[in-house]
This record gives sequence, structure tokens and C-alpha cells, in this order.
Amino acid sequence: MHFLLLILILNEIPVIEVEGEVKKEISLYIVIPSFNENSLSEVLSKEAGITVRKYGTEGSFSLISIRGTSPSHTEFFFDGVPISLTPYSSVNTEDLPLQGIGKIEVAKDFIPSEFSTASIGGIINITLPDEGKPSFHYFKGEFSSFNTFRGVGYSIRNFLSHSYFFYLDLFHTDGDFEYRNSNGTPFNPYDDFISKRKNNNTNRIDFLGKYRYHPSGIISDVSITVNLFSKEQGIPGTDVLQAEIASLKTERGIFVGEIKLEGDKFFLSLQPFTGVQFETFSDPEGEIGLLKKEVEQEFLSWGMRVNSSTNHFRRIQPSFSLLYSGSRWRSLWRKPSSLSFPSLRNEIRFSSDFGFNLSEKFFIIPQVVFYHSRTEGKGGFLYSEEKDISSTHFSIMPSVAFLLKFSSHALNITVGRYVRIPSFFELLGDRGIWMGNPDLKPEEGIKTSVDWKGNFNRLSSSAAVFLRSLKNLISYTQNSQFTFIAENISRALIIGFEGAISVDISPVNAGLNYTYLYTEDRGKISYLKGKRLPLQPSHELYYFLTLDFLKNFSFRYEFDLRGETFLDRANMRKVALKTEHSIYLTKKITKGVRVHGYIENILDERQVDIYSIPLPGRRFGVKVEGEMM
Repeated sequence: MHFLLLILILNEIPVIEVEGEVKKEISLYIVIPSFNENSLSEVLSKEAGITVRKYGTEGSFSLISIRGTSPSHTEFFFDGVPISLTPYSSVNTEDLPLQGIGKIEVAKDFIPSEFSTASIGGIINITLPDEGKPSFHYFKGEFSSFNTFRGVGYSIRNFLSHSYFFYLDLFHTDGDFEYRNSNGTPFNPYDDFISKRKNNNTNRIDFLGKYRYHPSGIISDVSITVNLFSKEQGIPGTDVLQAEIASLKTERGIFVGEIKLEGDKFFLSLQPFTGVQFETFSDPEGEIGLLKKEVEQEFLSWGMRVNSSTNHFRRIQPSFSLLYSGSRWRSLWRKPSSLSFPSLRNEIRFSSDFGFNLSEKFFIIPQVVFYHSRTEGKGGFLYSEEKDISSTHFSIMPSVAFLLKFSSHALNITVGRYVRIPSFFELLGDRGIWMGNPDLKPEEGIKTSVDWKGNFNRLSSSAAVFLRSLKNLISYTQNSQFTFIAENISRALIIGFEGAISVDISPVNAGLNYTYLYTEDRGKISYLKGKRLPLQPSHELYYFLTLDFLKNFSFRYEFDLRGETFLDRANMRKVALKTEHSIYLTKKITKGVRVHGYIENILDERQVDIYSIPLPGRRFGVKVEGEMM
């Protein structure tokens, strides 16, 4: 059950936070909303250590992975409430609108206890505008290639002790870009020809609203948030065998309440939440999967998050978090025959960390996460044996962080253990191409990293080395010409380096980041052992240059490089190095009104992120936006 998300390109490495609670001494990557980017996928693809996998044009499907892990390893939160406790665990970032967000917190390794997780792929926490933000109204209209339209409206208002805001996003695309069709012979380029993508249209509407009341006294904040989302899209199939009528419809609603209590020495937050999602996959002619079928997948979730901390002690500041969540999944086959597979899961997470302030420059933060889950139900597919997926799981995930900080830079070392059970979709899901596997085992692993951040006047920089050792890694493997199935890789290793630097000397702003990944399949299958993990490029580099020489005009150039990667575990399907050059122009018309024009992928690169799923080439666009206080 996805939620809206916004991240500004990390043009500047965030300032090291050294105030407040000890546990916050290890700063998250704090990023602020921007109105310039078109999608979360586009924004995150420009950040060091983050890889975005695209399944087509804008609005289709995109996944995020942090530091070489799979997308299901990165957990998403909305004001601390887990979005990833959904049927999919992996969040489709194309379903997440951009405007209307306060800030985004990104943790790549050490995760504060308030999130009740030890995720090996880090977390992304979405926060809404602060109550102190002044009244503000914004609109945007955009037209771009492939008959793509977008209209956005956003408003926030504060009066006395009350505040509200709402966000509305309307989106449409035909997605009918041209691409090179391999004619079913990917190793023979001489019979390739140009095709146009079919059945790739998307229509989407997303609404977000929040009301907040600020009473006086120990109760400092009361709020309720509502998100309503609807999306209809065609499922175009592979590059060679395009589908004409296969479709996917998604509808969801999320409701989150919160009560905050604050005193001189303590903080307590209570967050009840519930959500529902309905998804219908229709393939009446059997164009995508193995059968002619219509499958309805329903998901209901509910829970409560309790977060507490105290600064009563001088050198030790404990923090505690308790998260209960329940979820019900039902997969209902209506064609070719009627079958229903209901399942139920209850989860409890308890997390605690203690920040020890040993000196003004040295901190130790031990942490432990307790996780318990109970899953009940049966699942299967029309062409396979029904299986009982009932299970009980308990795990303890300890970690520790060491922080050495100075006036302008800081060094952080993190070591921790990680465990994750398969999501409902990984066990039972069916989206035509993507199939579940009820025989999956839980993942587990060890993560460690050394991170350095520094800020020197107008120059910001960061660097990190990291390692992940994984057991029973869940990965999707192609098992037929049309389908991918979730499977366990018994052992895998990821080692990497990332670095970033930016400088802001008016009127010039420039930045560069680079990520290197070494991945290795250490599983038991002899012909796969020693191969690189699929879909993880060995090198990624991003560079930008912004010039604001004229008062009402700005120019921005971006360069994106992705090194060679493999689309399969056997490393047979290789994708060569890929580069993209893009230009963005902005003209201020009047106070609060701007016009933007852009050309992305100027050289019309046509590489792919997923085997047999083509990506669009050169793209043009223009948009008008306005704002007023």
C-alpha cells in the first residue's frame, strides 16, 4: 500500500545534527521538497548509493534499492507509520506524488529505534509540513512526450491552533514510445526493427489531506491524515510479444491518527492506523501469464505505533518504540475458475536504543529490535498444488553504532543483524509477469558500514564503504518466456563504496556522486556460484551543474552514467554502459510564476533495466507552476 513520497536531489550533503537526543547524533539524510522533478524515481536515481529500476515510461512501475540490496529490503514510512507492511514490501515509487511534503529522512545503515526495524536496505521516512509552516498555495500544469499530462494542486493553511493541508494530483500518459524490437533474437541485432509500445497507458488520481490541532498543555498535537488513490493502467507485456488488452486496476485508502504528549523530560507519541487496497489484474486472452485469468487481490491492514523517549539522564538517553500491525490478504481467482486464498498475519516489533555520551566527541549507541509474527493461511495457483503457509517467526536483531564527531565533520561505524520474512506478494502474489512462491524462506544477514560526512563553508562531501552478507536472499528469477518467480539465493555478498561532493558558489551550484558495487552469488548452484547478482550495476555516476547568471533565468545540465549490469542470475543477458545527458531551463514570468522546459536523454539512449521491458528514449516537456502565500 504505497503512499506519496518526495525527495529533493541531494545537491548538498545534509548538515551533521549534533543537538537534542543522543540517538539523533547519527544524522539521517535530510532532504527538502522540490517542485522541479517529475517523479520520485527520477529524483532518487541521482543520489549516491541508490539504484532505481524502471519497468517502462513514467507512471508504470519503478523500484528503489539502497547500497546493492533488493527493493524489498528498503522500508518506507509515513510519519513513522510503516508503508512497507503491505502485500508487496517493495514500494512502487511511480505511485508516489511529489508536492506537499515537509521533508524526507533517509537512513542507509543505522536506523533510529523509533522505526522499529533493522532493515538491511535502510529506510525512507516521509514527513508532512511542520505546523509552523506559513500558509501556502501551489499549482502546476505539465505536458510532455508520449501524450503525458499532469495537474497538481497543493494548499496549506494555519489559523490559531488549527492547520490543514490537501494535495491533489491528476496524471495521464499514453506511454506510446518507439523502441527497438529484438524480434525474439536478442543476440542477433540484424533482424531488429522499430516498434511502438502498445497498451501502456496510465490514468491516476491521488488525494492527500491532513488536519492538525495544537492544544495547550501536555497534549501538544492531535492530527488525522487521509490518503485516497486510484490508478488504471495497461500491462503492455514484453518487447516482442506485446499485450493488447491486459490491465491492472489499483485502489487504496490509508488513514493515520496521532496524539503527541510532551513534557520537560519525556516524549510520547500514539499513532493508530488502518488501510485498505484492492487490485484487479485482468488478462482475458492470456497475453501476459500462463492462463486466461482475472485475479482480485485484497489487502487490509491495521495497527498502532507507540514511540517514547526521555532526556532525564545526563549521559544516557533511552528511546523505545512498539509497533503492532495486523494484515489480511485475499487472492480471489475469478477466471478460469473460482478460487479464494485468504491469509492473516499479525506482527509485533519492539525496538530500543541507548545513546551513551562518553565525551563531547565520542558516542556509542547500542540497539536491539525484537520481532514476532504469526502467519495463517493457504495459498497457491491454478496450476500448482495448494500449500499451507502458516508459520510463527521470532527473531532478535542487535546492532551498534559508534560516532566520532568534530565541528565540521563526523565518522560513523555501524554493525548489525537483519531478518525479514517474505511478504504476502512474494508468497502468493500474481501480477501476470511477477509470480509468488509459497516455499520461500526468511532472509537474514549482517550489515556493516563506515560513513564520513563533512561540511566546509560552501563545500559539502561524504564517503562510505559498506558490506552486506545475506542468507536466503529473495530475488525474482525468470522461469519462462513471460514470467518471473520469487526464489531464495542461499548466500550472497555485497561490498561497495559511495562518495559525493557539492559546491555552492553563487551563481554556480555543482555536484558529483559515485557508487561502486561488487556483488557475488555465493549460492549452492554450481553454475551460478561466483556470478554477479542481477540488476545491480557495478558503477553509477551522477553530475549536475546549475547556472543562475540572469536574475529571472536559470540553466541546469545533468549527466547520469550507469555501468554494465546483468539481467539474469546466469549473467548471460548483459546490458552495456548507459549514459544520459539532460538540460533544464527555467524562466521566471512574474512573482511566484515560473515556466520550465526540458530535454531528457538528449542522445536517445535505449538500454533496459529489466529483461524484455523496453524504456523510452529522448523526452521533451514543458510545465507552468505558480505559488502564493
